[in-house]
Amino acid sequence: MEEEFNIFPRNRGTESRLENWKSALHFGTWNIQILYQPGAALTLVKEFNKYRIEILAIQEIRWSGQGFTEIGNSIIFFGQCDNRRQGGTGLIVKKNIASAIKDFKVVNSRLAILIVEGKFFNIAFVNAYAPSEDKSDEEKEELYSLLESTLEGIPRHCIIILLGDFNAKIGKEECFKTTTGSNSLHQLSNNNGFRLIELATGRGLKIKSTSFPHKEIHKGICRSPDSRYINQIDHVLVNARFSNSVLDVRTFRGAECGSDHFLVVGKLKVKLKRAKKRKEEQTELFDIQKLCDLKICEDFCKNISNEFNNEHIDYENDDIKSLWSAIRNVIPKKQAREIWLKDIQNEEKFSRYKTTLKEATKIIRCEKRKFIRYSEKCGPGL
Repeated sequence: MEEEFNIFPRNRGTESRLENWKSALHFGTWNIQILYQPGAALTLVKEFNKYRIEILAIQEIRWSGQGFTEIGNSIIFFGQCDNRRQGGTGLIVKKNIASAIKDFKVVNSRLAILIVEGKFFNIAFVNAYAPSEDKSDEEKEELYSLLESTLEGIPRHCIIILLGDFNAKIGKEECFKTTTGSNSLHQLSNNNGFRLIELATGRGLKIKSTSFPHKEIHKGICRSPDSRYINQIDHVLVNARFSNSVLDVRTFRGAECGSDHFLVVGKLKVKLKRAKKRKEEQTELFDIQKLCDLKICEDFCKNISNEFNNEHIDYENDDIKSLWSAIRNVIPKKQAREIWLKDIQNEEKFSRYKTTLKEATKIIRCEKRKFIRYSEKCGPGL
């Protein structure tokens, strides 16, 4: 059962305007496992900032309930875990892109979606945590069936970034290279790997985590329990239409939060939508100095008096709120067209600008003449 969650932080959109994303948007995925322990969230946010990631999908949060929490300059959106306090998915985002977040949905303890508004296309980050290889086929089928329906509900014009811990080994089978690439850490796919490849083929997705040539230490993601083997089981997929938008995906072993998984970071060439700058209400300026002129003062009093007469104000029976409302409306409405209400400050600035421009033009012309004379005097060898 899909649960919608559309509550955002109070300061959403109050940060400075979004950067013009000429450089890539850094996103990632990380199975953190122990976020419920004291201090784990602070450690995670520290690593998140250290690697300059803008959006990070996290698995095995193991927090009860769902919502968001703010830590420093980051916001953690999280979904609920199951009854055994297992699972739970979420995403961490930088506050400076919070205004671009369009929606956050928690599907279940293994699946969550974050929709980010882009300049040309929206980006759907689908965070998944698949059952391990030894789980039953029924449990795996349930997750992939739900994942299929979730992807089906995303508009086709969106950039889909499917990422997370799939517990899937992707091999180098020749028949799958158009989908998987040829740079996987493993030679053969396991059962979860075949399921992920089948999903990618059916939904028109490319597995980008096995598409880029890197050293093996930058491919391995998870240590085996005896620490003898390193597996590549966390993956990043993107719809084929936007495959070239993902510039790179690799592992960073230096990130540490107590998990046996390594941090996976990708680069996405995309521009996020800029936050609309709110227009501040301009306060009307009154040049009250002109009221010192007796003629202007008399005309002003006469106009105000006539306007009050037109409003048919009953000073004896009307309450104070009605009288104040009438006064507040009458003065700006009637006197906005009068000379004494003009924005003198703007006129002075414009006059000052014209004077400065003339002086600057004279200086430029003078210096230009001096340069020409000097050039003629020194000859072509200058």
